[in-house]
Amino acid sequence: MNNELGSLPLDTKDILLDRALGELPGAAFKAYFYLIFEQWQGGPLPLSLPALAQLARCTPTIFKRKVWPEVQEYFEKTSINGEEKLIEPVSYARRIEAVKRLVKRQALAEKQRLAWAQKNSPGSERIESRGEGS
Repeated sequence: MNNELGSLPLDTKDILLDRALGELPGAAFKAYFYLIFEQWQGGPLPLSLPALAQLARCTPTIFKRKVWPEVQEYFEKTSINGEEKLIEPVSYARRIEAVKRLVKRQALAEKQRLAWAQKNSPGSERIESRGEGS
């Protein structure tokens, strides 16, 4: 699934060189990526373990007992608009940059659209009346 921000920029070298990430048990490794994918698509994550379990496609019990203890070091609590949320800082920073680029692209497109509309609107060109000879 692709959103307006485009694809999540993952640096495979960083993933392969992160020994701790590579040594995560399979369920935790999978959950980590599901969580950063969800963060990319929808922004900061909820603090609730059952909600995180659902996003990570795990049962709440497995998530709480086996997955969260393994992946929690990769996530930070933060306050966004006065609400406590959870983020994975590296991919969240990339998301912020992508949002800024998207906003700039949208502003430029709107500016270009307005300039085109102004240039091509019916009142913008000088209409010369032609006198018809009788």
